[in-house]
Amino acid sequence: PRCYFMDSIHRKWIIDYEWKYNRTYEIHCLDSVFVSSMETYNDTLVLQFISKTPKDYGEIKINYEVQEGKTYIAQLLNDKDEIIQENIIQKSKEIHYVYLISGKYRLRLIEDENQNNRWDTGSYINRIQAEKIYYFSKTIDLQANWTIEEVFSINP
Repeated sequence: PRCYFMDSIHRKWIIDYEWKYNRTYEIHCLDSVFVSSMETYNDTLVLQFISKTPKDYGEIKINYEVQEGKTYIAQLLNDKDEIIQENIIQKSKEIHYVYLISGKYRLRLIEDENQNNRWDTGSYINRIQAEKIYYFSKTIDLQANWTIEEVFSINP
């Protein structure tokens, strides 16, 4: 398998491999393979798991309707308000969220006025308002093997 870090600060490790469905796997990581920002090292790790089938997951299709000429950050959040997926959009489009575990999800759109791909709080001194945040009106309750389609419109 090919292994790499997904982000620049090496917090998400990806194992690129063609996993077989309903199979038991075991991953061994020797001690001191990973180091934290506090310069602590891991002990030997043994991870066991059973791979799932596509029917064990759900998917959400969201048709985002936004104002043309503006940049938005579209975020899919779990029930703990953790970002599951984030996309930058500049026009109305459909985003397909796949391989989601069963649970409750929320949608958030951030109007990225300065196009720096993150939410800015504004500045009291410079009289700049915080960037606008829009939440989808309902929570999405997703089950395994379901596809849910919704429209998230912020057009006036």
